Amino acid sequence: MILFFDEDMGVAIPKFLRGAEEGVDVLWLRARFPNETDPRRQDVGWLEEAGRNRWLVISCNKSMLDVVFERQAVLEHRVGIVFLASGKIGRLVMMRAILNKWDWLKAVDSTEPRPFVHYLYARGVTRQIGL
Repeated sequence: MILFFDEDMGVAIPKFLRGAEEGVDVLWLRARFPNETDPRRQDVGWLEEAGRNRWLVISCNKSMLDVVFERQAVLEHRVGIVFLASGKIGRLVMMRAILNKWDWLKAVDSTEPRPFVHYLYARGVTRQIGL
């Protein structure tokens, strides 16, 4: 499993998770695309890369489903995304939600046909969102 953390997730959680389990790689936007002018820093650009490489995207930016070009990129490039869907929550709560659903994340990544979108709530509930 390769987790890709969108910029809105910050760097603390992906840095903590890096090396947490053999066979799991963790990437984040600023580390993967450090050049501010790189077009892949834009959502449409990294969504294409995420789909091509089968990264499991972790993001708080649920509004990308409302942006036509971004939603289209999710579909076209067959991206798997899990949105943390509890509004403005702290990093500790986000981390706890991810760790509590770690086995579920691995299962979704390896078994669910792409594209897919799930919401992961702080209380640990998940919900699949139709595309």
